[in-house]
Amino acid sequence: MKTTIASILVRNAIEYFQQAQLAKTEMRPDDEMRFSISAHLMIALTIEGIGNEVGEVVFEAWVWNRLEKYDTPLKWHFISSFGGRKPFDPGAEPLQTVQRLTFIRNRLAHPKIENFGDEIIVRSENGNIHRNVGLDHLVKAGDFVMVGIGKLLDEFNAKTSLEAIKKALAAIKMLRDHLTLSGLDWIEGMEKDLPTG
Repeated sequence: MKTTIASILVRNAIEYFQQAQLAKTEMRPDDEMRFSISAHLMIALTIEGIGNEVGEVVFEAWVWNRLEKYDTPLKWHFISSFGGRKPFDPGAEPLQTVQRLTFIRNRLAHPKIENFGDEIIVRSENGNIHRNVGLDHLVKAGDFVMVGIGKLLDEFNAKTSLEAIKKALAAIKMLRDHLTLSGLDWIEGMEKDLPTG
């Protein structure tokens, strides 16, 4: 099976994760969150793209033209049942990861007003991070004050980006192995660029 842009999207996700990790090391939580959102979006687009690429290959055009209109988790379910195989269980991996990343993709692609709270985070001039700072905190010259990113940082950070990428690659490998597909061998190469543990 030939692949199109999916491997490029994974590479982008890994590079954004690496930038998020660097930002975390350098104590730049705003950049860590920003790069992590990008990593999540890239890997979510990968999951959607792989479903489309595989579906187009395994199904006849008449069938795929109709299935393609469904949401990504349902497409993965149908694809996994190809050739009389037992379809993936929506309550288990890999469809749990597919569902989670589809939710994130839709949330990021179609943003709505959200209440991110009013947590104050201060990065001091020497790089120390202080979360949940009170309004009575004395801000010093060189301090960087961030308001309302705490919830986003808890959800989108270097650790959650790495987990999302690893789970997405595992899901793609499960689909590949389930259907005994060739052409997705680049996955193992991408995994080598990720930290273990």
